[in-house]
Amino acid sequence: RPNVYRLMFQRPLEDGGFLRLGRFVPVELPGVGYVDGFQGETIRGEGWRLGVIGGFKPDRIGLDASVDEPFVTGYASVEAGRRGASYYSGTVGLLSSYYEGQMDRLALLLDQRADLGPRFSLHSTTEVDLDSGAAETRDGVRLTRQDVFAEYRLSSALGLRAGADHWERPDNQAERDLLAFED
Repeated sequence: RPNVYRLMFQRPLEDGGFLRLGRFVPVELPGVGYVDGFQGETIRGEGWRLGVIGGFKPDRIGLDASVDEPFVTGYASVEAGRRGASYYSGTVGLLSSYYEGQMDRLALLLDQRADLGPRFSLHSTTEVDLDSGAAETRDGVRLTRQDVFAEYRLSSALGLRAGADHWERPDNQAERDLLAFED
């Protein structure tokens, strides 16, 4: 059987934004994960963008199409400087997902990049799960993902990368249904 990981159609908008349809992982906010749906983004001023991502999350095991987990994410991005020189890009979004008809997850997503010259850059991705009422085993706000790394380019073909990661399974029903047992 064929596996489709990315298949999308993208159309530019008059203001410099875009409309995207299909299966993709949004580059602007990769913490959203795989999407079977749409993304729209509009330029709101010098270095400012607003966007929305929505649709359905594919099945988490085989990435088959599924309608069990609809979601919507609104986001805002800011960009300053020039890539490869002095540059900063940051995107913050709020993800809301439902599972089998009930509110399942509310998460704050943050993706950042800073270039400190032509060879050195810093990257981070953060997910903070807000207590949305779907939590059963943990209460309160939780840092479920934090990836931070630095990259130094020695040449166009060789670079050094070092970082630190934190990950824990979000406490929501869609994730708990993947477990063969309750811990």
